[in-house]
Amino acid sequence: MRPRPDDDEGWQQFQQRYVNPLSYRVARLRQVIYETRQLIITMGTKWAAAQLKGAPGKSKSEGKAGTSTKKRRGRQLETDPKEDKRIADDWRVFHNRTGGTYEDFGRGLGLSGYEVKKAVDRDSKRPARRRKNSGR
Repeated sequence: MRPRPDDDEGWQQFQQRYVNPLSYRVARLRQVIYETRQLIITMGTKWAAAQLKGAPGKSKSEGKAGTSTKKRRGRQLETDPKEDKRIADDWRVFHNRTGGTYEDFGRGLGLSGYEVKKAVDRDSKRPARRRKNSGR
């Protein structure tokens, strides 16, 4: 019910009852919409980053009916190729500078000389096509 234009008290009651709660609701709705948009942007950014990174367990066909993620064929690796590469690179620097042995180098890492030698050998025997993208 709208008051008459000359009724000041009626307009005040109208403002308190209908206009102010409505503006509060609109402001709250705008805040919820803003927060929802921010959440969508954040989630979209995280999703895009995961897609660019090639998140494990995700496939390009995800979401399509009747498809599943493919496992890599062959025996699973027991050693970490990145760790082997790091050990091999550090070993080359150490050996060139000091002329030390595998045992000397392994002592600093908490490894035996045999473990260092195996890591260096594994790294050197990995296919060159995998090394092409790692900056070697």
